[in-house]
Amino acid sequence: WRSRSPALRIAVAAAALLAISAEALASRAYLTRWKDSETLYKYILSLAPNSAETLNNLGIALADLDRLEEAVQQFHKAIEFKPGFQPAHFNLGKALVKLGQFNEALGELRIAVEMNPRDSAALDYLGYAALLVGRFDEAETAFKQALDRAPDNPDTLNNYGSLLVKRGNCREAVNKFRRAVQLDSANLQPYKALAWILATHPDPSLRNGADAVNFAEQADALTQHRDAGVLDALAAAYAEAGKFDRAVQVGHRAMNIAASDGSQNRAAQIQQRVARYEQKKPVRDGSLAGGTAG
Repeated sequence: WRSRSPALRIAVAAAALLAISAEALASRAYLTRWKDSETLYKYILSLAPNSAETLNNLGIALADLDRLEEAVQQFHKAIEFKPGFQPAHFNLGKALVKLGQFNEALGELRIAVEMNPRDSAALDYLGYAALLVGRFDEAETAFKQALDRAPDNPDTLNNYGSLLVKRGNCREAVNKFRRAVQLDSANLQPYKALAWILATHPDPSLRNGADAVNFAEQADALTQHRDAGVLDALAAAYAEAGKFDRAVQVGHRAMNIAASDGSQNRAAQIQQRVARYEQKKPVRDGSLAGGTAG
């Protein structure tokens, strides 16, 4: 959510309270009653109920707690009291994406970008929302503009890489994913994407078993060896590197985790791949060679 950590938002809100009533906040005991940003912003609203900024911040605090429907209500109120308030449109769009209301989200994010075309975060999220609904041309335009403004944003690089995979341009996607993990070593998705592409792409010039294993093992460490999708990619990477016994072992772990999670279709797909590893055959994902217009 936009721009501030919970601790910083509490500090900013505390400053606002000081401005509202310096005498009332003179004692240390009074300040310590505010245990979280939601409580603090609600108190500020009791003093200034038409504050769009505070309504927006309360919405962010609720979204941080995954109380998205309540967050949406606060963002709508902020826009009602302050039409054209760009941060509220942006945060509303983000919340709507998380709620799966993609068309409504796109509308809000387009407004946010129109109000501030230099906002790389809004551009990135507009691209992400467009990607989710298959509006690939709009997504690519947004990602390119976001990277023009913030070229080293790992989230945008990862999202753009995901779009390039959808469009069949895995070579450029790999470049974006590699840069993303250089900038943010704790970001799981580009590690996982790199492992799968480098292990399974039909084009041998794109495959690299050693790199696939490296990226997959880092993803496996990030997920504490408990993610079926990551283990599936790790098994494929081992197979591409010629380590078929390890591929079988890890593939079985992935299959068991998927089954225990209730993902029977995924478990069945992994089982088919494990059967290939048992025959000393790596996996090739033909879908990576295609592309989708949009």
